[in-house]
Amino acid sequence: MNEIKKLSFFIFAIFLFCYFFYLLDSNEILEIKHDGLKSFVYFGIIIFSFFSILFSFFCYEEIKLKVLFSILPIIAFLQILSFGIINTFLSASSWKTQTLIYQNKFDSSKKVEFQMLDIGFAGYEKRTVEVNYITDWFFISSPYTEEIFNSDSDWKKVNKEVNELELKD
Repeated sequence: MNEIKKLSFFIFAIFLFCYFFYLLDSNEILEIKHDGLKSFVYFGIIIFSFFSILFSFFCYEEIKLKVLFSILPIIAFLQILSFGIINTFLSASSWKTQTLIYQNKFDSSKKVEFQMLDIGFAGYEKRTVEVNYITDWFFISSPYTEEIFNSDSDWKKVNKEVNELELKD
């Protein structure tokens, strides 16, 4: 029975990992750029919240432990149900850079990009945002304001076609 408790704790730890990144990404605090990680987080939040609830009720005898290890997965599962399971699956794709518009002269991780999101049968969602890449897998975005970028600013105009969605003209 001790191995099952270890497995239950391991599943709960994976759930916490997925839920942490799910909250950051869904609230656009820290967005996930890597498709594999984002898919794991969004699919994992559904799967591991369910199994975390299931294992907590079967592995622990005390009511306190059952509640402790099941309250957060229940909240996450209710959030997913209120948002919709299909919407959660469709949100598992990441924004792709189509055009790099501006680049910061002093910090190469800061850019203004035109991005597109493939939302399946409904086409593409589009946005122009100022991004700050933390790593190749994570970035922070903020709304792009139509500031005047002149020669005295910290930004240089690039207009580089990136086409991460590999769309044909």
